[in-house]
Amino acid sequence: MTTTATTVLDWQNTQSDTFQTVHQAIDRHGRRYVITTALSMAGGELVSWLTITSTGDDGTRTTLHQDRYATTQGSKVAAAAWFKRHPLTEVEFAGPEHVEGATGTEHIQAAILTLIKTGTWASLAGLRAKFGTAIARDRIDQALTDLVTARKIILIPESNQKTLTDADWNAALWLGGEYRHLAALPSIR
Repeated sequence: MTTTATTVLDWQNTQSDTFQTVHQAIDRHGRRYVITTALSMAGGELVSWLTITSTGDDGTRTTLHQDRYATTQGSKVAAAAWFKRHPLTEVEFAGPEHVEGATGTEHIQAAILTLIKTGTWASLAGLRAKFGTAIARDRIDQALTDLVTARKIILIPESNQKTLTDADWNAALWLGGEYRHLAALPSIR
């Protein structure tokens, strides 16, 4: 896989309400995948748009993913999660209909799994901070609960609760009759 090292910054006219567009291109087996993040005003709020497109040798362009996020960090997390769920070899042969079958919960779950590093415990406060305000808390809670039910992650309470900050308590998930503060992949046990 060849990743184009050039990142293009397009500063556009503020009349269009688009302030910055960042492009990153990845070339693979005769196809070009372009990740575009644009900051723009929508309803008086600054939002980040993420678009992932694929262009073949014949010039046919297909939009594989497009969504709006409250922060650029939200866009970055979503892009990383999308590529983790859809390795380029799979995307090349599956086509865009494969992407459209994913639900919002699946996107959040994939992002959570991307953020949790193998062999370590991640604080829920840290995980929630990565999403910012881009995704509602109840949607993240549901994604976490579904991942626990599917045995894809483990959630535990912090054993030394004296060390917990207000942010840790606010980020905790009430599950199984106790507040859970830490997440890990099952391989950590």
